[in-house]
Amino acid sequence: MSPAFEDTKQTQTNRERFFKKNGIDPKRVASMKQIHSALIIETTDPIRHIGCDGLITTDKTVWLAVAHADCMPLFLYSEHPYVLGAAHVGWKGLVSHLPYKMVGQFVKKGATAERIIVEGGPFICEQHYDVDITDKRKDALPHITLESGKIGLDMRTEMLRQLQEAGIKPGNIHLSAECTAEFPGRYSSYHVHQAARHGAMVSVGGIQKERIDE
Repeated sequence: MSPAFEDTKQTQTNRERFFKKNGIDPKRVASMKQIHSALIIETTDPIRHIGCDGLITTDKTVWLAVAHADCMPLFLYSEHPYVLGAAHVGWKGLVSHLPYKMVGQFVKKGATAERIIVEGGPFICEQHYDVDITDKRKDALPHITLESGKIGLDMRTEMLRQLQEAGIKPGNIHLSAECTAEFPGRYSSYHVHQAARHGAMVSVGGIQKERIDE
C-alpha cells in the first residue's frame, strides 16, 4: 500500500464519492493508518485510527474501512452479540497472528467463534507472490515452488489455518478467489507495480440502516 497515495486529497474525495454512492455516510466510517502489524483497536469513533491494522466495533452505526493492494481486507461479523471487525492482513500480519487475534477479541466481547462469519476480499495468491528462494519469509509461511524456481508465498492457507484454529467453522469462511496481481487492471497490486505509483483500494463493511431498524 502506498501511504502517499492514501493521504492525497483526491483519494479522500474519491472514497467519499464511493461511500455515498453505496449509501454510506462518510462521516460514519472508521479507517486506519496501517502499519503492517497485529495491533487491534476497539472503537465507536468514525475517525482514522493511527498505527493499527485491526478495528473492532459494537456500534451498529459505524462502518469499518480497510485500504489495501495485495494484502487481504478481512471482515468478521457476529450477529448476537453484534460485533464487527476489519483487518488489513499481509505477510507481517499473518506472522503476527492477526486473524487469530481478531477472533480472540470477538470472543472477549461475548461472541461465539463458531457463529462468526468471515469475508475476505481480493489479495495476492501464491502463484503470483513470488520471492527468491533465499527469502526468509518462506520459513514463516506456507509456500510452493514455482516453475521459475522462485518461492510462492501462500497467504490463503495460513489465513484459513489461523481462523479455523481460532474456532471459526470452515463453512463460515469466505475468501475471495481473485488475485490482485493476476488482474492488475482491475485491482491495485504493489507486487506488480512497485516501481510506480500503484495506489490502493478500499473495502468497507457495516450494516445498512434498514437492518438496524428491523
